[in-house]
Amino acid sequence: MRGNGFHRWRRTVCTKLEDVGVPELETARLVGHSLQTMSYGLYSGGMSLVQLRETVEKIRYKELKL
Repeated sequence: MRGNGFHRWRRTVCTKLEDVGVPELETARLVGHSLQTMSYGLYSGGMSLVQLRETVEKIRYKELKL
């Protein structure tokens, strides 16, 4: 894939979260995808900042020693 833009970041994050078993709904919320369901797409206010943080913290890069 060419470039280092936003969509490349989005693809990497989606892949990393899928690798560790994060539900698709959480990933979609985090990367800004719209939801097609009435319940979550229209009426839900979205995930809390705490939930979003916990989702982000599941991303791992084995290449990085933090």
